[in-house]
Amino acid sequence: MALRTLLILSLATAALAAAPPEGATLTGADASTPATCAAGAACNTFAPTAEWQEVPDGAELPPGLDVKMNLKSGKQFARLTGAAAAAPPPLEAVHAAEGAAAAPELSPAQKSAEMHRILLALPQPPPEFGDEAALRKLTPAQRQELVRRVWKRRQAALASTQENVVTEFDTMKQLIAHVSAEDAQTHVLLRALEDLEYMVTKTDNARDLHKADGLAPLVLRLRHPEDAVRAHAAWALGTAVKLDSLVQGQAISLGAPKQLMQLAQSDASEAARVKALYAIGSLVRDSKSAQEHLHGIGGFDALRGLLPEGPRAVQKKVLALVTDILTLDAGTGSATVAANLRSEAWRAAVISLPAIELGEDWDANEALLALLEQLQPAGCERITPLVSAWASAKVDDEWRDERVAFVARAQKLLVGCAMQQFGRVSI
Repeated sequence: MALRTLLILSLATAALAAAPPEGATLTGADASTPATCAAGAACNTFAPTAEWQEVPDGAELPPGLDVKMNLKSGKQFARLTGAAAAAPPPLEAVHAAEGAAAAPELSPAQKSAEMHRILLALPQPPPEFGDEAALRKLTPAQRQELVRRVWKRRQAALASTQENVVTEFDTMKQLIAHVSAEDAQTHVLLRALEDLEYMVTKTDNARDLHKADGLAPLVLRLRHPEDAVRAHAAWALGTAVKLDSLVQGQAISLGAPKQLMQLAQSDASEAARVKALYAIGSLVRDSKSAQEHLHGIGGFDALRGLLPEGPRAVQKKVLALVTDILTLDAGTGSATVAANLRSEAWRAAVISLPAIELGEDWDANEALLALLEQLQPAGCERITPLVSAWASAKVDDEWRDERVAFVARAQKLLVGCAMQQFGRVSI
């Protein structure tokens, strides 16, 4: 049965549920836990236990819980991960919100008519209702029995779907098991790492990754003998730590920065080096503590060493990272690191990079110019060859306007450099 059909049917079913017995409580839940939040009360916190509890409306769930929904009532339930499975709350035990008036009881004929209407509104109505001529021959009692029988079959399908739901946390644990397996084949590892990288694009999943013991295997796979596996491991690790201080701290405690720097500096695979730099950038961007940690292990000096002879893709990653730290992280990043990046050693390393044909690689030239604008180097004689090369570059007609704007920025930088030499304020 199509998932869309099941969802429509599950939402519609709630309208037909009979009123529960007065004073009924939820099985497996603390009786003191309200099903809904009282007016004006704080409702953002949910305190999980080993037992299934109904989640109050509007409550925020901490990561790493087992969560499921009663498809007939629409209620959500949660418990601590790994807790012994408890029986789901019986449908008849779900009570109405406190103070709400109970819905009037429907007659059997009314219930049957409403069930019939809901079943016909499904994207794929039951085939039993397709022959209108045959339906008209049935007595009212026979029609009600047919509707009851079809409804019961659909409810059984809903229950089966609910029982077979696999949470994202369960899926991550399965992927981590593949990544951790010592005898895992390369194609299995690559598929697991790719799927894991996709899942940790969600912040909650990234935070759950460490709880599921998944960060350590990623760091370990940075030393795998296969180039593609090392690259995929760095890629997944970089996505997991992106802009999340909690996961960044966990990765640092596992020694990820040192492993990634070794990969970026000397790996035989250019793809692995680029993905390692992606992970380093994800780790230190907008994180003062991660920047200072990388500085403490000599990481930024090592990054500067990649500029003279590194492949162009590696150079672009380094230039973009340094520019981001000096611009986007200004005021929130590490002042010590910013001072290091503005040092004469960095200026000299950046200035020494050759100009690349604009039509050949715009991104590389943009990364170089953006960083030069931040460093404001004083040696005009070093900048002049770059500006001349950019100004004389031959580009296609469709890129002429971009070339003009680009060269104008470079010439402004050159003028500012000249004014610095004459002791005037840079523009």
